[in-house]
Amino acid sequence: MVIGAIETLVLPRFEDQDRRFDQQDERFGAVEGKLARIEADIKAVQIDMRQVKSSLGWLEGHVEALEADVKELYAMVAAQKPIYTDKKIAKLSVEQKVLKMYEDVKLLAQEAGITLPN
Repeated sequence: MVIGAIETLVLPRFEDQDRRFDQQDERFGAVEGKLARIEADIKAVQIDMRQVKSSLGWLEGHVEALEADVKELYAMVAAQKPIYTDKKIAKLSVEQKVLKMYEDVKLLAQEAGITLPN
């Protein structure tokens, strides 16, 4: 009888504790799943960032080369004595002369069937 009374008092508490542990296990399982997805997302972002950095390095090299080419063109135009007979062209700024010369070179190349590098 005493054992029956103890079981009546204690068993519901143990069952309640078991239920709580099961709920906590479910919650932890859900958190673990979310963490796994977050880790996968972070790895994907890291891979994307490496690719972006690689692309930026490539672009940076090309931009530097273009800057050097433009500076060289400006230096060439600045050092060149005006050979234009057209007074309109003679009045243009150095930048406008370079752009005009560039357009002329593109037209000549097109007429000659030459493909200019980009």
